Amino acid sequence: FLRENSKGKDIWITQMWDDWDVKSPIHKRTIDHPERYGFIDISQNSQLTGYTNWENAQYVFNYIKDNPRPVNSTKIYGSDSGSWLSRGINTQHAIQTFFRNVIGGFASSRFHRPPSGLGLSRESINCIKTVRKAESLVKMWDIVPRMDLLKTMEKNQAYLAAREGKAYVIYFTGPFKCSLDLIGYNKSFKARWINIETGEWNRTEKIKGGAVVELQCGFGKGALVVIK
Repeated sequence: FLRENSKGKDIWITQMWDDWDVKSPIHKRTIDHPERYGFIDISQNSQLTGYTNWENAQYVFNYIKDNPRPVNSTKIYGSDSGSWLSRGINTQHAIQTFFRNVIGGFASSRFHRPPSGLGLSRESINCIKTVRKAESLVKMWDIVPRMDLLKTMEKNQAYLAAREGKAYVIYFTGPFKCSLDLIGYNKSFKARWINIETGEWNRTEKIKGGAVVELQCGFGKGALVVIK
């Protein structure tokens, strides 16, 4: 109906399925039909926590790599006032999901309304401020997920998108450390840290390439570090 009455305008539509598992057959009704659905929404993936949340989203991007389309998360679930706390769907989960989405290549991400999400709150505003500051140095569409360049960390401690040798953006979920492979680039880089709890710049440090470099996040609720 919308397309029939579009008067020559492009109309993009999609479907938001309730199944939390984006690998399930019902999601293929959208993913397998680019001729009908111009973009994909996998909001329900935010019902899954930790590394599984990242892994399943990346499954979708890999699945459509030969015919890519925008992937959105119109709803990010999670709030300390929500009803799914026993499953870990809390404020920290929502914040982590937002940054995993940004690093992971989503076209858009939005916090769901309270009480099931953070809405427009201090926490969500500081998340957005953090990303905008990072984007003043590196555009997210110029980098791609490169988890293969991160070493010596446990799952769900750090996530990386990069244009190798040019720019790297790492999201730390907490006060963890990881190693970044800069072996092929024997030059100096600057690492600029943003505290996601405040959305403000913090320390800047020089990094020498040509080696695997250890990075330590000193922020309890996590940080973005932009390296270029």
